[in-house]
Amino acid sequence: MCAAIILAVSSAHSLWSHDASVNLKEALRQDPASPYRGCDLAERFAEEGQREKARYCFHEALALAPNIPPIWMRAMFFYLQGEETAAALDSSARVPKVVPDYDEVIFNYYDRFVPTVAEVLLHLADNGRAAQIYFRLLLKSGTTEDVAVAWTWLRGRSFAQDQLAAGYLDFLLQHREFGEAVKVWASYLAARRGDYPNPNLIFNGDFENEPTGAALDWRIANNPGVDVNRDGHGARNGNYSLHMVFHGTENVNYGHTAQTVCIRPGKYRFRAFVRSCAQYRPDYRRGPPFPHLRSRIRRAAGCIYRAIDRDKRLDTTRENVQGPAQLQPDRGPTVPDSVLEVR
Repeated sequence: MCAAIILAVSSAHSLWSHDASVNLKEALRQDPASPYRGCDLAERFAEEGQREKARYCFHEALALAPNIPPIWMRAMFFYLQGEETAAALDSSARVPKVVPDYDEVIFNYYDRFVPTVAEVLLHLADNGRAAQIYFRLLLKSGTTEDVAVAWTWLRGRSFAQDQLAAGYLDFLLQHREFGEAVKVWASYLAARRGDYPNPNLIFNGDFENEPTGAALDWRIANNPGVDVNRDGHGARNGNYSLHMVFHGTENVNYGHTAQTVCIRPGKYRFRAFVRSCAQYRPDYRRGPPFPHLRSRIRRAAGCIYRAIDRDKRLDTTRENVQGPAQLQPDRGPTVPDSVLEVR
């Protein structure tokens, strides 16, 4: 969008004659209420190096265009070319409040020309939608310091949401800011955090909260052979548990419910409570299960949990719980400072 506008303006300028300014002045005289005519003349003055005249023309054009984003964008380009950051922000910050079309263009220019994130946020003011878009762009290209400033600003204005928090956690984990990720997550969760992260390093271990999809919460992916849902019946503690129903039409290597856990060096105790029961339901889907698999599918057996170090220095499992059973406390091995994914 920006490139197209700049190229269009440059092409137009290259075709103007030496008396182009005179012609543009005449055009503005004939249509003085047109902000577009005012911008045309302002850009011509800027090209000739007459920035004061250009600034005056843009000022007048902006006054005539309280609800015309393209005019504000043209003024932003002018101010940025002259390194007038504050004026550029004043002009462009109004655009996202009216239309979302220019969000990415504007914020990419901010990333290149505005010295600090704090200056941008100051001009976004109460525009929560635009601030959230800007935060997502910072997650792609910003520094940990800049993203932290933006996150604090969002939280202070109640603009933070679960999806943004999840994105921020992914950002911190990618930058190996493990301790900071835990602090950010626990602070954001507030009353929802329960006993996380002290003494329990697993958040929402009893599934009392609907999973947010964040890395430090349960991530439950679809699997064609398994139905997974929070169940309001049969919980050991509280009101919910996680209920898995295997269709019984094929053997399934299921590992689609996982949570990332940030840990420090030391020994940890992992405890889970699992109840398994055989449910043979040949009518679950069309047709019976495969006859040659039937006897094995009817048994409730398999790996109950697996803890994997992302750096592949630790991989521990607890296997083969059959029938109604409870997984007893398990004292795990000493592990280095790392991130585990518990499945």
